[in-house]
Amino acid sequence: MKTVFVLRHGKAEGHSAEGDFARKLTDRGEVDAAKAGKHIAGIISSPPWIVTSDAARAMSTARIVAKVMGVEEVDVDHDIYEASVNDLVQVVHRMPEAEQTAVIVGHNPGLEGLIYFLADDPSKIVGLGTACVAQLELAVDRWGDVHSGCGRMVSTYSP
Repeated sequence: MKTVFVLRHGKAEGHSAEGDFARKLTDRGEVDAAKAGKHIAGIISSPPWIVTSDAARAMSTARIVAKVMGVEEVDVDHDIYEASVNDLVQVVHRMPEAEQTAVIVGHNPGLEGLIYFLADDPSKIVGLGTACVAQLELAVDRWGDVHSGCGRMVSTYSP
């Protein structure tokens, strides 16, 4: 069984002169990202593998979460930015098989779509606001075997 935490980036500034990709976290976004990291750390017993979009707000969120959890490295994957559900499923399929637990940091609407794709009971799904976390247990032994409906929604958290 694999466990995935789907984490939307923290609250970001409304716009950036450099464009959407460069939008930075607000102070609230930084605080909420730390809360999300503490929440995840309180659930798991060993550090997870963390993969993030390369957009500024997602990378900052992932780094804050990693610091809170004592994770030294964060994997960066450009395919998470503006990703479709199929793109995100491919990101999951590429996760290192040795890792039992992973955190994906990214953006809506793709992340909510991924949760709907994975969940065996879509009626338990709620919206994924900024810095919100959805925890799913996946009934697979390999990340490469992840498929529609293989996940059980365990919990959601909103700072």
